[in-house]
Amino acid sequence: MITFPKSYDTEIHTQYPVILFLHSMEERGSDIRVLLQNPAGEGNGIAPYALQNEYECITVTPLCPQKSYWPRLTKKLNLLLTDIVSAYRVKKQNIYVTGVSMGGMGVWSLWMKYPHWFAAIASISGGIYFPYMRENIAAIKDIPVWGFHDRYDPSIPLSKEQGTIDRLRKAGTVGNIQFPKKASITFMRKYSAMENCFPGS
Repeated sequence: MITFPKSYDTEIHTQYPVILFLHSMEERGSDIRVLLQNPAGEGNGIAPYALQNEYECITVTPLCPQKSYWPRLTKKLNLLLTDIVSAYRVKKQNIYVTGVSMGGMGVWSLWMKYPHWFAAIASISGGIYFPYMRENIAAIKDIPVWGFHDRYDPSIPLSKEQGTIDRLRKAGTVGNIQFPKKASITFMRKYSAMENCFPGS
C-alpha cells in the first residue's frame, strides 16, 4: 500500500521523503485491508495517519506473507525500495523506516543489511533478536535512532530494544529509547505527529 501527498500530482518537480512502515505479526496474510484497520493488530499502521493528516511524504506499507517474518525479507524490501525510488519522485536523502513488534525487528534487520537507504529509523517494540543481527551491529553507525518499548511487553522483552540501543551508543550512534506503558498507543501518537520522529517528513 502506498500513499501520496495531495500535492504529488500538481507539484511535478517536487521530490518527497519516503517512510517505509513494517507492520506487526497480526497483519500477516493476503488481505491488504488490514493495513488500514486491524483491531486485532498493533493499531492501524501508518497509512491511515498519512491519509488523515495529509503528510507531505510518500508512505509505503508492504504486506508480509502469512508464514514469513520481516527479518527474513530484507532482500525483497531492498528491491521494493529500489522500485519505489525508480518509479516515484523520491527525496533520496530522506528515506526512513519504522515498524512495530515484528516490524520493529524488521527495521533493525533491514537497516543492518542495507544501511545506505536510511536517514533515520524508529523501532517500536522491536530490537535485535537473532545472532546474525548482533554480528552486524558494528556496520550501522551515524544514523539517528528512535526506540519505543513497553516496559511490560509480553511478546518482545524490553531488554532486546534496550540492549540494541546501548550497543549503538557505544559505537557512537545517536540513539534514544522511551519506555511507555503502552507502546502501541505511543506509536499511534508518534505517527499522528510524524515530525516528532522524522524531521523533514
